[in-house]
Amino acid sequence: MRSEHKRGQAMMAQDFILCGNCGKKMRCIENGVTVVSGTDNRRGDMFECPECGNKVVLNFGHWFYDPELANVERALGKTVIEL
Repeated sequence: MRSEHKRGQAMMAQDFILCGNCGKKMRCIENGVTVVSGTDNRRGDMFECPECGNKVVLNFGHWFYDPELANVERALGKTVIEL
């Protein structure tokens, strides 16, 4: 059975990630990107397509509570994404 795929979403295929826009192999550009949802945080890896520039964050760990983490990460110049 084939899984549904929407244009713009990354696809994981074995040991690499394919861009949902153009189908090229994406590359990891940053580890430990913080994603914030309220006071809960999660870290993942940001991938970018070298062809079209599409970006996705994958490989998330568990959610954890730290209300000040986003501010500390921003002060250190790290990427923070708020949902």
